This record gives sequence, C-alpha cells and structure tokens, in this order.
Amino acid sequence: MKHLPLTLNPRLFALLTFGFVLATIIGTVSHEGGHYIVSKALGYDAYISYASSGTKSGISEREMAVFDSLYKADKVKIHAKEDSPEKKHYFQYREELSGKFKERPKQHSLLIVLGGPVQTILTGMLGFWLLWRWRKKGMLSNPLKVKQWVAVLLAFFWSRQVFNFIMSIPEFYSSIRLASDEPRISRYLGWPDWSFGLATFIPAVIVLLWVVFKAIPKQQRLTFLLSGLAGSAFGWFIWMYWLGPKLLP
Repeated sequence: MKHLPLTLNPRLFALLTFGFVLATIIGTVSHEGGHYIVSKALGYDAYISYASSGTKSGISEREMAVFDSLYKADKVKIHAKEDSPEKKHYFQYREELSGKFKERPKQHSLLIVLGGPVQTILTGMLGFWLLWRWRKKGMLSNPLKVKQWVAVLLAFFWSRQVFNFIMSIPEFYSSIRLASDEPRISRYLGWPDWSFGLATFIPAVIVLLWVVFKAIPKQQRLTFLLSGLAGSAFGWFIWMYWLGPKLLP
C-alpha cells in the first residue's frame, strides 16, 4: 500500500500504546477541567470527578447521563397512557432537574458546556500548530523524535470530536435527548442537535488526516494507527473502571 505500508515496529507500538493510554487519561481529565474552570470563573461552587464535572447549583453531567439512561430503559412505559412506577420516577426526576436548571442563566450554562470542547480543541490545535511549523521549516525528522510524537498525541485530542459525532449519529434520528456536550451546545444556541458536532467534526477530520499522512513517516503510520486504537481503548478502560473512581471519585 503506497500511503500505508504494512510495516509494524513492536517497540514503537509499545511506546505509543503507553502514550495513548496517558493521553486518553489526561484528555478526559483536562476536558472536564475545562468545564470546571469556566464554572469557577463564573462564580459557581464547581466540582470535578473522573468522568464528569458540574456545579452544586446546577445540573451535572452525571445527572444528565442518568436522565438519559432512565429514558432509554423505560421509553415504552414513559410514553404509555397507563401510569407506572417507572413513568412516575422519570417525570419526578425530570422536574427535579428542571428546577436546578432554572437556577443559572442560559448563557452561563452555554459557557460551562463549551469549556470542555474548547479546552480539547485548543490542545489539539497546539499539537497541530507545532507539527505544521516543524514541517514547514523542514524540522520533522524521519523517524519522528519523542517531542514530535508528543505533538502528534496532542493533535489527536481532535479525535474526540470525530468519535463523539459518529457515536451520536444513530440518536440524531431518535427522540432521545442527547446529553453529550455538542448536542447540548447546539440546543443552547437554538440549532439542530447535530450542528455543533458537525461543525467540529469536519475540521477534526482534516487535522487528523493531515497529521497521519503529512506529519507521520510512511513506515510508522500503521504502527501509530494500531497503537492509537489499542492505547485509547486501554486508557479509557483503565481510567473509567479502575484508576479514575479511586483517584478522582
């Protein structure tokens, strides 16, 4: 294959897999940190955990996730004419969240939700800018140096925008109220649920393709892609189900 030679470097695979594990953990925490920093700047009593952030005077990401899970689990009973414990619990919980939501201005909610994606995108732009600058000056080595791989990992923070948009596509055609950042931002702006996600998906794809096919040498591309899949999966599992709940409950 001309642009993706079937060459695998075991040592580089191990190192990059470890790098992606760290990047996944750091990316998750820093993303929630973006929400947290904006919340604190606006004067809210904010908190951050391993997989969510929120304010004690508003709706947290975890509460929104619970709300969506209740709907998915009991959708038939919720829409049925007959009363049921599940239907009653769902509407009580929705009313509780609605009360919390009214406690802060819509503009504040928009800024807080924006904080996460903006932090992730800025980190990705930093990595992309470093690689673009080095390539323009002929400073990208072959094979890449450690600092250049760090820039590649930073640039791949953009991959969150690709993953989130693709995973949300089936739900754009359902009646489920999406709780992830991008659909919520779209709703705050009065746009269709998919619009903000698409607006970040397109530049994300462009950046990632440029990094893979312009910044990474041919003989290292396959190793990089395979390590990215493995490291991201391991990093997510390690943080979400092992380290995260212990270190940042």
